[in-house]
Amino acid sequence: MPIHDRATRHARQATRRHRAIPHLAATTLLTMSLLLSALAGSVAWAGTTTMTVTPDTGPVTGGGVVTIAGDFADYDGRYVIVDHITFDGQEYIDTGVVHINNGEGQPQVNADFQFTGMSGGQFGIVFGARAANGTTRLLFNSNSSDHRFHWQWGSATTAVGPTLPSDDRFQLSTAGATATLVDGAQSWSLTSSGTQGTEAQTIFIGGVNSGGVVEVSSMFVGNIFSFAISKGSTLRFDGVPVYDLLTGAYGLYDRVLDTFFGNASGTGTLTGPAVDYAVTVGGNACANVTLVAVDTITCVVPPSTLPGDGSGPVDVSVTRDAVPIAALADGYTYLPPPLGTLSVVKRGWLGVPAGTTYEQIIDGPPAGVTEALSGAVLPPGTSVTWTYTVTYATNTGVGLEDVTLTDSQLGPVCELAAVAPNTPTGCVGSGILAPDGA
Repeated sequence: MPIHDRATRHARQATRRHRAIPHLAATTLLTMSLLLSALAGSVAWAGTTTMTVTPDTGPVTGGGVVTIAGDFADYDGRYVIVDHITFDGQEYIDTGVVHINNGEGQPQVNADFQFTGMSGGQFGIVFGARAANGTTRLLFNSNSSDHRFHWQWGSATTAVGPTLPSDDRFQLSTAGATATLVDGAQSWSLTSSGTQGTEAQTIFIGGVNSGGVVEVSSMFVGNIFSFAISKGSTLRFDGVPVYDLLTGAYGLYDRVLDTFFGNASGTGTLTGPAVDYAVTVGGNACANVTLVAVDTITCVVPPSTLPGDGSGPVDVSVTRDAVPIAALADGYTYLPPPLGTLSVVKRGWLGVPAGTTYEQIIDGPPAGVTEALSGAVLPPGTSVTWTYTVTYATNTGVGLEDVTLTDSQLGPVCELAAVAPNTPTGCVGSGILAPDGA
């Protein structure tokens, strides 16, 4: 008898039970065309096979994607303050503030930082700018050869600090040619002599702006906890470490311009501490928390949590790093629609020894085992082993549990305790081909 197709169909809008989402039931019918015509002398295996895939049991009630409004961020509805941002020797931030007195007064820098390593060069520059000719400078760095901090202001004269543990956390403040470095209860004053020129370059954080480009051989490896620049009595840059909830980027938020400053190098990635949101809806945990717009997050709640008609509001609790945030659930999407697509692939095999597992067949058929391909003619009484490959395609990161697979011609085939997201799994069944009409 001819076997025409590998009987593959996708479950249409199948509902299913997700991990940590109890009491969701559905039956998905997968119609598999196995035989539409019979050759003379062949045996017809009835025209269609109906596959039933049942994830768990129980009624479907309200639940789904909840839209929650609230002030989830510290700035602009998207930027969250974090303890620090981390540079690994590839990144820098352009503050946009020039390093000389351009009529606004001499720059004064206040930085809170910590070295955690060196980028490979002799110097690790926390911040800096200098003219193309190298004679007009404003920079602070650590020197790996003498394990001292160096402060440069104006011409080439450098003030060298004491030998200090490079991984300590330091606070630096500058006023003209003098820089004061504080490490806990100790402080040191470094004064550099010289004169400032007239060529202006913007101050980089994480490296030095050398004539308009970053000096890649001496970039900063460590943490920035805060960074501010004043000109005269005017605060020009006030950088706070932040995490962008919309893009996932770390950087400094300038509270003067209300602007986010991220990595300007084009290579590397600024990193920082994770931001942890915990959301409950109707007293149940809400998963996959995502900021989809300014001051708006979504998350996925279990069924049996919300009214079945999709109305709101409902009780909502949102915390960030264990600190409560005021929030209101504007509404939610009723389940279904599904959060993924279920599919089953059924294939026939001949000569399969008893006890052969699904994995042994799919990963490489044992010796003597052949696949009954499309167009094969099989006589009555042929023993066929069928493999069923179940795949749940989803971007939620949540799979299915307690899946029962039933073949209308074989009856119940198997029970799968779990179907992981986007990972094929399966089982086997077997049967004897009967004559037409049998």
